[in-house]
Amino acid sequence: SIQCICALLLRSWRQNIRNTKVNVVRLLVSVGCAYFFTLVFSSVSKHAPYSVNTIADRTALLSFGVINMTFLTVMATIDLFGKELPVVLRERHRNQYTVLEYLLTKSLAEIPLDFAFATLFTTTLKACSGLRIKWEELTAAFCLMTFAGSSLGFAIGSCTPNSEMALTVGIPVVRGLQIHSSLVCS
Repeated sequence: SIQCICALLLRSWRQNIRNTKVNVVRLLVSVGCAYFFTLVFSSVSKHAPYSVNTIADRTALLSFGVINMTFLTVMATIDLFGKELPVVLRERHRNQYTVLEYLLTKSLAEIPLDFAFATLFTTTLKACSGLRIKWEELTAAFCLMTFAGSSLGFAIGSCTPNSEMALTVGIPVVRGLQIHSSLVCS
């Protein structure tokens, strides 16, 4: 029911907001990594002419940025199901909501935070580098990748019996995807 979805959404949103330590770390990592990437790929400047090296650096800057933001969102969501499993099982046993309602609200509650951190990352990246792309387009692409990262984190978390196992399984999966994407980009 709509009332149940609203209540679950409010609860999920409150849980996300209360997780201050994780949110502060995500904020610092988002801004810090964007700044660090612009230092590493300093040839990506507003006035640099296009060359083989600067185009390669632009590609690498965007690739590392997307990989970084996706990894952050996967790690932020991967253990949520494991932590909440006892409560969810108890509430599901009482038929308080369906699995679909729970999954929908968890996903919807992540969107504002994923959007905020992706926006902070792209704002810093755009301000400190010479990327020649509109900020809106850059942010939209990064937001889509963070939403995909959240979905992957939820998928891994839902396939494992607890949060420790989710982290144990998730890190190699994400690392494998990183390796695969770096092979595709090179």
